[in-house]
Amino acid sequence: MIKPLNNIHLKLLALLAAIFLWFIVITVENTVYLFPDEITVEVTNLGKNLSLADEIPKVKLYLRIDKEDMKTLTKNDFRVFIDLKDVGAGPHLVDTEATSASTTAKILKVEPARIALTLAPTTEKEVDVKVNVVGSPMKGYKIGSLVAQSDKVKISGAQKIIDSIDHVQAQLLLTGTEENDLNQSVALTLDLAGGIPLDLVSIVPDQLVVSAEIVSQLQQKEVDLIPGFKNDADREDWANRIKITPGKITIEGETDVLDKIDSITTKPFETSILESSGSLQVRPDLPKDVSLVNKDEIFTVTLANEPTI
Repeated sequence: MIKPLNNIHLKLLALLAAIFLWFIVITVENTVYLFPDEITVEVTNLGKNLSLADEIPKVKLYLRIDKEDMKTLTKNDFRVFIDLKDVGAGPHLVDTEATSASTTAKILKVEPARIALTLAPTTEKEVDVKVNVVGSPMKGYKIGSLVAQSDKVKISGAQKIIDSIDHVQAQLLLTGTEENDLNQSVALTLDLAGGIPLDLVSIVPDQLVVSAEIVSQLQQKEVDLIPGFKNDADREDWANRIKITPGKITIEGETDVLDKIDSITTKPFETSILESSGSLQVRPDLPKDVSLVNKDEIFTVTLANEPTI
């Protein structure tokens, strides 16, 4: 006969071990995590002719999810919003709602769960457009005139915010490669020094074309073009037997660089090739920060019928 109470201490120990193991598995597979990125709150159903008078803070999400699944999540997997349907002007405390596109992530808590905000009647006015240049054109060039497509635009929002703004910025971005005049469509933004979030203000239009004149600061100079030999020993024998056409070269650069240059040497060439072919095309060996004015100009080395003097 089986006696159920036999080895009762071992059976109880096994049961406790099983319960403990089950608890560990559940805990590991369903841990509560704080999502590392803060989430932007979307505003829905904002009433006509109403504007936000306060910045909406970003929120934190607490999730129940497997550790490995947590690593696959991005901010795009969540939508956090406040619904302002039937909410009128004045101060309010609004519930924060959140949804998840992930089937493995359960949102346990949104922090803050409620957001304090103020709605105010929308007002608008015209303000100036100021062009702000970030960066600089190619070395040796500078910005000349700057002209925006329009010198004024309309802004709208809560009156206390609109009253504090007297201009918007058209930010022209330069990459350091510009050497010709340009027309660039740029986004209009608020002056960061004002400390006003852009999402509290509507700018119409939100983009303008800015025309920038790029002016060269480079000087030009004509100098002799002289042959460059791969074997320096050939110079004495060949220098008077060849002709370079054209023999002058027009270069461009900053004044302090050009003042030190009296001639430019060709890229080194083999005299044996010249002797067999009678002529060859060469390129000038330009110093740093010096360029050809005529970038497509071709230079030819030929054997002279008579030694050149």
